[in-house]
Amino acid sequence: MSARRSSSRISATKVVVKNITPDKDKDKRAVVEDDTSETSQLPPRSGARPKRTAAAVTESRESARKKAKSESSSGHVSLAGQMIADGWNRVYDTSIAKNTDRLRDLAVDVISHFCGNITSRAVVQRLVDFIEPLYKQNYYHSFEHAVHVLCNCSFFLTQVHEIFDEVEKLAILYAALIHDVEHLGVTNMALINKRHELAKKYHNQSVAEMNSLSIGLGVLERKNFDLVAQLSPENQRKFSDFVIDLVLSTDIADFYKKQLLFLKLRDQYDEETGRLRIDNNAGKLALLMLILRSSDVGSSMQSLPTSHIWVRNYYLEVKLASMRGDGRYFDDDAFFTEQIKYIEGHSMKLIDHLANTGRIDQEFIHLLRDNCNNNQRDWIRGGREMLAEWADIEVLVNHTLLGEAD
Repeated sequence: MSARRSSSRISATKVVVKNITPDKDKDKRAVVEDDTSETSQLPPRSGARPKRTAAAVTESRESARKKAKSESSSGHVSLAGQMIADGWNRVYDTSIAKNTDRLRDLAVDVISHFCGNITSRAVVQRLVDFIEPLYKQNYYHSFEHAVHVLCNCSFFLTQVHEIFDEVEKLAILYAALIHDVEHLGVTNMALINKRHELAKKYHNQSVAEMNSLSIGLGVLERKNFDLVAQLSPENQRKFSDFVIDLVLSTDIADFYKKQLLFLKLRDQYDEETGRLRIDNNAGKLALLMLILRSSDVGSSMQSLPTSHIWVRNYYLEVKLASMRGDGRYFDDDAFFTEQIKYIEGHSMKLIDHLANTGRIDQEFIHLLRDNCNNNQRDWIRGGREMLAEWADIEVLVNHTLLGEAD
């Protein structure tokens, strides 16, 4: 991000959707090819497995996890695995990262590619054009981040062997698009401690996520913005219910919501196969929630350059919030340590949960683990030097922003 960031990131206004009008005078944009649509998919697993006890299922999962880690560390990469790696590590395209028009086009292309049979591309375009300006100019929680998460989700959808129908795909992709809209660049706890108007409005519960849902679902009620107009009333309700649960699942600081997700996952495992059940909405929603949470922090599971960019963005956003008095006291040493703990305690555990479902291609799981381990080793080796470099940039940029805010 650059010094062009303005003090708009600091202010917070209550959004009333009906008072916001989309820009109808946007130029026609060029279509950007979606690299993820060409990702090669492996054939689904076949063959029934004999009935096993719960203890046997647990033992099998542990054995599979150890085998996966062993294969991952052996350095062997199959041709299919290399094809997956090439696609996943190109999801974040630095060439368009700062180009808002191309980011908008990419968002429209991804949603239309996966859900074009049940919604209109013109409606998707209007929605993206409407939603993008509502994202604040934050370093991390920005429209660029939303598109990154959207693309991560789309790649995950290519690795689950056609489990989801188009309504479910539309739900996760739209949830990714709106999940941080109007994020103020501070944590929910900071909003609660300051008794912010949004914290009062949503009773201190997942404040940012509730606000994003209010905006993202509210706009669908406007004329010419009905994304699900072609769906039956039953599927419209399903879409809305899924989007609500999906966006709320991105509140990773809420311990109870995190435990609820893992309980939902546990309750949906089939004792006979040891795999996550996908013959009901509950099982598929649980898997989608896990995919969105993983996509939200996907940079920790991607290439080193991608990881560096987003750790830096997060560092600058958190540091700026602290300097404004909108967050806890910030310490570079603590940030360094917390990043290590975060990869171990959050990203790696998400990958374990993904592997345990038995529904996601194992080559992809190996890649996620390899990338996560590489990012952790790289951070331990060079994280302090990176922080020193970012701190110099931050001092120049953020003092300017603070001056504007005053």
